[in-house]
Amino acid sequence: MMKAISQLPLRISFSVLLSFFFITTYAFEISCPADVTISCGDDIYDLSDYGNAQYKDYSGWHDAGNPTVEYDLNNCGIGTIHRTWYATNPYDNTTYSCTQVITVDGSTFSESNITWPATGLEISGCNPDLSPNALPPGYQKPTWTVGTCAIIGSSYKDKVFYFSGACKKVVRTWEVINCCVYNPYTGHGSWTFNQEIDVTISDVPDITCPADVTAASFDCAGSYVEVPQIEVPDTECSDQVTIMNDSPFATEGGADASGNYPIGTTTVTFTADYGCWQKTMCQVQVTVVDETTPTPYCIYGLSVALMGIDADNDGENEDGMVEVWASDLDKGSFASCNSNSPLSFSFSSDPNDDQRVFTCDDVGRNDVEIWVTDEYGRQNYCNTYIRIQNNGANIPDCEDSDDFSRISGHVSSHFGNAMGYMELRATAISHEGEPVEVMEYEIVETIYDSIVNATGTVIYFYQTDTLWSSTTEMQYPTQDFYTYQYTDMYTFEDMHHYHDYTISGIASDEDNSRINLADKLLIQDYIDGLATFTVWQKMAADVNQDGSIDQQDIDFIQLILDGQTPDNYDKTWHFFDATVDMENMSDDHECEEFCRVQDLLEDTYKVNLVGFLAGDVTEDHIAEQEEDKDEFNQAIIGRTQQHMSFDISPNPFKDQINIEIKSTTQATGRFILHNELGQQVLNNTLSIEKGSAMYNINTASVKGTGIFVYEIHWGNEIQSGKLVKLQ
Repeated sequence: MMKAISQLPLRISFSVLLSFFFITTYAFEISCPADVTISCGDDIYDLSDYGNAQYKDYSGWHDAGNPTVEYDLNNCGIGTIHRTWYATNPYDNTTYSCTQVITVDGSTFSESNITWPATGLEISGCNPDLSPNALPPGYQKPTWTVGTCAIIGSSYKDKVFYFSGACKKVVRTWEVINCCVYNPYTGHGSWTFNQEIDVTISDVPDITCPADVTAASFDCAGSYVEVPQIEVPDTECSDQVTIMNDSPFATEGGADASGNYPIGTTTVTFTADYGCWQKTMCQVQVTVVDETTPTPYCIYGLSVALMGIDADNDGENEDGMVEVWASDLDKGSFASCNSNSPLSFSFSSDPNDDQRVFTCDDVGRNDVEIWVTDEYGRQNYCNTYIRIQNNGANIPDCEDSDDFSRISGHVSSHFGNAMGYMELRATAISHEGEPVEVMEYEIVETIYDSIVNATGTVIYFYQTDTLWSSTTEMQYPTQDFYTYQYTDMYTFEDMHHYHDYTISGIASDEDNSRINLADKLLIQDYIDGLATFTVWQKMAADVNQDGSIDQQDIDFIQLILDGQTPDNYDKTWHFFDATVDMENMSDDHECEEFCRVQDLLEDTYKVNLVGFLAGDVTEDHIAEQEEDKDEFNQAIIGRTQQHMSFDISPNPFKDQINIEIKSTTQATGRFILHNELGQQVLNNTLSIEKGSAMYNINTASVKGTGIFVYEIHWGNEIQSGKLVKLQ
């Protein structure tokens, strides 16, 4: 029994050992050929050249058969090819696989395959064609040599740098890419190149400056000078030329150098910039000559006494003479522009005519010219006179026989009639002044001490001084002459020669005989717009002389008619020179109420006067006879009965016009409205009542907007005006 048991385990152990040996000595596996990289030009359809997989079982290595092939290639044939083999272990039915990766590479194209266009090209012209095809051969586009698996493209972008004129540099950036390998994010597969193109001008036109310019200055400050503009010859590139000037006085800095130039010579340089550092220049001399003449300042009226000549030594002067130099009449003449140029003085334009000898034949006034000449020969002169006197010399038969004159003329109202009683005054002003010392003083306070009290306040002590100063002023004596007349003529006798005179009226109309009801009514009509006035009537209608014609002037006249004298009523006649054209005088002109006679020389001088009395605006005057007065009053009453005034509102208007009529009598009238074309658009009857009444006119039917002209008719009278209609 023991023997049988021992044999059985021995058989089991051998079988187990045999199986263990087989398993441990046999392992199934599969092996692929190594990954390879090929060129896209290689054969990618018969892949056996790149190896086959094998598998190994207990009996050894065997061919794995045909693989599964997957192509992952782009349009260029570049990418990867995957070859996968499968094999199954027959003992445990496990499938095994392996994959070969074949990389198809197209990177053989590089920058060495590219021929870039040449750079540094210079092109002459104003606006040349710079497109690649217009450039010379070799400068146009990049070229390349390409094998398989490469798609090459190119593009360019220009950056233009302008300098001046037509000069510019073009930096053309070329980019070449291989579409088969291009990566826009990394730039792989792209190559760039900068090509430079310079544009210049070959046809540089010449410029010609104008001739030198000379101008005159008459105010010491220079002068505005018109400098001719530079013109560029007409060429293909002329519009590309920039003209500049360097004048600090030119209004503009371009081709026009005109401007305000100082006295002296200024060199102006014109520069024509054609670009690319090509410039042409020329110069003009602008000279401003100081033509300002000296300013003569002369003594007006110099009195000189003759020195007696006792030719026979008998103690009595038979003749006399005195020498006067032109410089004796200088009162501070000065050279132009306040320069220190020396001046010479003469009695004529001849600088050597600098002194005159006067004798008894010249006693009295002698009119002379004092010429002032500066070092450059510029001249100016003033008029004055020298009075030769026979004083201490006491020469017989040596007197001025023509030393007095007469001033006379007509006086009339602005209506042309005589004035009646009148008093006139002539004021004479002598040209021969006398120096008078004038004392002036100024009170000056100065601090001479100060203290600080217990509260900390500073108390100052002042002293007062009086500072006196003196100046010398020329005083010219005056003299008044008076004359009275009752007709339309006046005369002043024994008026001194060589004086200035002013003729004015000082008489008053004490009885107010020229002011009446007709004046009041006519002024009222003027205020109401029913009458027009001449300039003289306007001045007379301003009864209170406050600068306006209004109700206050009516009140003034009423007081006069009531026998009262209003406060501040000026009863004086106002006189003006008859030669003044009052009707055509501008509104802002102020006419002096006197006539001026300057430097009286004539034996008889005529001065005609025209005057008005405040309030006198009509030629109607109440007659002394009672029947004439009644007739006048009836005319006034009839005038009053026909008095009317109008007020139209609103203006502008829309659908209605309101007319307020104030009338002293009843009447029938019409309101007519015309448009801008003169067409009648309304015609309404007005029944005018005595007193004040309002009349409403409906204008809803009036078409259009803008300006309309109205007319109000009553009796033989018409009043018109303008109205504006709104939408």
